[in-house]
Amino acid sequence: MYDYSMSEQLFLDVWKEYGCPNELYDRDKIYNFLSILVERSKTHIVLDHYSCINFDYVSRIEKDGEYIKIYWYDKDSLREKYLAKTINENEMVAWGMFGYCTYEYILLDIQKIRFIRRQDHLFILLLSNIIQYRDLKKKLSSGNEMVTIEKNTSDLYTQYIFLEGDSSEFIKHSCIASDLPYYSCIIQPKQNISNVLISKGLLLLATIDEVKQRLTKVRGKLDIIDEHESDDLFAVGNTIRTILECFLKYYCVIRKLDLAKIDINQKYGYISLSELKKAINRNGEINISQSIIDTANEMSHDSGKKISKEIVSDLCHDVMLLFDDCEEVLKKHFMDI
Repeated sequence: MYDYSMSEQLFLDVWKEYGCPNELYDRDKIYNFLSILVERSKTHIVLDHYSCINFDYVSRIEKDGEYIKIYWYDKDSLREKYLAKTINENEMVAWGMFGYCTYEYILLDIQKIRFIRRQDHLFILLLSNIIQYRDLKKKLSSGNEMVTIEKNTSDLYTQYIFLEGDSSEFIKHSCIASDLPYYSCIIQPKQNISNVLISKGLLLLATIDEVKQRLTKVRGKLDIIDEHESDDLFAVGNTIRTILECFLKYYCVIRKLDLAKIDINQKYGYISLSELKKAINRNGEINISQSIIDTANEMSHDSGKKISKEIVSDLCHDVMLLFDDCEEVLKKHFMDI
């Protein structure tokens, strides 16, 4: 029998207080919702990252400007013992298992959270905004000593290990930044906890669904545009192109495809459709036609050409078919893990 603090019912109760939404967008509501969960669960909740990093409890949640920090552990008491030379051998060994870090946390710029209920088990999926590598590195390095930076692009995070303030105080942080704009974290109750691979699968499917929903909404807008409204047609076409670019980047990240040595963490907004096409076609699982790329690119420039509703509609149709093909490959890849 699970205590209420670790139960599925706790998650359902908090969710009901917010009206059982499918999604939450407002930053303050998201922060308050997660804070209530941590407080009422007495930290006994589970966070899984797409990388299969697993927090078996969440010690606290903090705001840091536009970011939210979700803490796993706080070893400040051991740090103080270490500085006072009162730490014993067993404590030192236990601390060493955490790399002698004082804090470890996930850092996100949360765009929204999505709720998935399976029977009485509620999964809470966190969708990140992109965090610019150079901006976060500058922020974390300010007044601190950076120890290591490890990029794990295909696992959707970069780990920054740094010493805060005066290094002699040994306040060591392990900051795991979910820095790409995909579903990267999932929170669930301890009762009837699911395997981390199930969490990873849900995050993968949710990101694919997010992009396909965007395309479906654009297709709906296209239906009501008059054939002669060329500016509106170009606007829809350009949005389709943006969504196509987003999905192909995600495909390349998850399939660990080489983007001609481009660092996607630093150059996310500057990778062209042609580069994405080359990387994907070179891998051989999917073949993207040049006509899709050419048509999509025409939607982003003043080419002087007339655009018809049929051309935009055909592009939307072709992109959706391409997404379906990519989705099948990603699902197969996941099943082979």
